[in-house]
Amino acid sequence: MYLSRPTFSFTQNSIQDEIGSILNKARKNNPELEITGCLMFTNKCFLQVLEGPPEKVQTIFEQISADPRHH
Repeated sequence: MYLSRPTFSFTQNSIQDEIGSILNKARKNNPELEITGCLMFTNKCFLQVLEGPPEKVQTIFEQISADPRHH
């Protein structure tokens, strides 16, 4: 589980577009990686829980950590 803050400007449309992009990619890639979880956005923060084989969770977490859309 991790908590992060977005680095992009907020408008209703921008946050919906960004979250939509994140979810589309996750829905495409996560089943093959045996990853499940939950992504929440509230109060200008992301909270995500990742579940799956530890080595695969670590790999995806490293990719997420490098994403410039949040810190």
